[in-house]
Amino acid sequence: MADKYKRVQFFGYEVNTSPEKINRQADPLFANKYWVDQKYHANTDAVKDMTMRCQLMDEAVQAAADACNKDADCLKIFVAPEFYFRGERGGYELNQITDILVPALQGMVSEKKSQHWLFVFGSMIGYSEIDKAMTTKRDGKILPVVRKAPILTETHEVYNLVLTQTGGSTGIDGSRIVMKEVKSDIDFLSRLEKRAGIEIYDRTPGTKLLHEDVRHLGAGKRYKDTSWFDPNRGHGKELSARMDSGLGIFEHGGIMVGVEVCLDHAMSRLRRSPPAAGQQKIRLQIITSAGMRIKPGSVVAKLGGFAFNCDGAGYQQPSMLMQVTAEYKLGGDSSLNNLTNAKREKNPVTLHTAVEAKKNFTACFPQWKSGAKLVGYSPLPLPKAAFVTADEAKTSHWVADSARDWCNLCGNKFSFTHRRHHCRVCGDLICANCSSEKTVKGIGINVRVCTICKQIPERDRPL
Repeated sequence: MADKYKRVQFFGYEVNTSPEKINRQADPLFANKYWVDQKYHANTDAVKDMTMRCQLMDEAVQAAADACNKDADCLKIFVAPEFYFRGERGGYELNQITDILVPALQGMVSEKKSQHWLFVFGSMIGYSEIDKAMTTKRDGKILPVVRKAPILTETHEVYNLVLTQTGGSTGIDGSRIVMKEVKSDIDFLSRLEKRAGIEIYDRTPGTKLLHEDVRHLGAGKRYKDTSWFDPNRGHGKELSARMDSGLGIFEHGGIMVGVEVCLDHAMSRLRRSPPAAGQQKIRLQIITSAGMRIKPGSVVAKLGGFAFNCDGAGYQQPSMLMQVTAEYKLGGDSSLNNLTNAKREKNPVTLHTAVEAKKNFTACFPQWKSGAKLVGYSPLPLPKAAFVTADEAKTSHWVADSARDWCNLCGNKFSFTHRRHHCRVCGDLICANCSSEKTVKGIGINVRVCTICKQIPERDRPL
């Protein structure tokens, strides 16, 4: 079947979504000890805050609609940065997101004029309090859950959610929610920060969501009893079939799209769970972030495909566009051509200059002194669809050699004598001491398998 779209045009909503640390003062009693006032900027009324941010988002969406290519064969993609919606505490109550925020964003782009658009509305932080006396049901009996270290201090469960919406659709039709899996040290304000012999303490922790107090939830399976998720789902297992799956690969208008959130991209989430044999390769890879750039070792888009990043960490050039000139092989990187300067519109649209909009923007994002901008890129031809072969599927999930220089299991650094290897099951980087040879059905005889995958029953392996 012929492709619905022949070209693609990207738009980035450039705004700094980082929290702020102000009034740093040295402690008079201790050397190298400092106190700061930390703040998530937002209105104290969560519903009003969401409304203000939606109004600002709507202005950016309308500016993109005015500036875009109007042809029906050109797919337009709008991307906002991570943490655009987070509230005064650093997040909103989860029911406020599901009952108020998500429907508001869906309604914003439900009209027919929004057809031929894909909207990636940045990320929204939802939280719920952890029940100290959690229970679970097993064999028909209600049993208490034993909460072990390192989560004893955690008081809230948080979700970092990205809503993607097909323009011109209503309700949950055309919606996908992607859940971030890996929590970064900079995702939340911290009670204590250590750097180069200096200790920085939060003076007024109050009711803010702090890094030490939140348990990060995602779409994957939690690894042991930590806040990390095991991304080793394997080929085809990131393919999203419903709105609330949390997975990062879905089809839009016949085009396979991959979405990652910040550190998930650095940790090669999509590369470790690429499309399976016979499935369409990713043509458009979108990264929404707050402190991340496009990593060649994490790009999974096919030859001629695109990787687009919109970042909210205050970079001078927050959006970035790359095109794949050579697909990665084995543990190599994708070869990329940076189109950011060549295809970026020379005169971005300055947003939120009207009195009321400027007031709302100053209340939500005062740390971004230069104001928000909408940056468009010239329409570019889409590559034709291609499908993963059986041979490609054997190694397409291998983590890039450039991803890290230490064994993922023992942590020892790779060297000339301590060589890096790839587990043939999960694709991760491991050393010889943390792996052995094993016959794996569908992969080969006497292939290298890490000590973790060796223990997993064949029916439960990620491949």
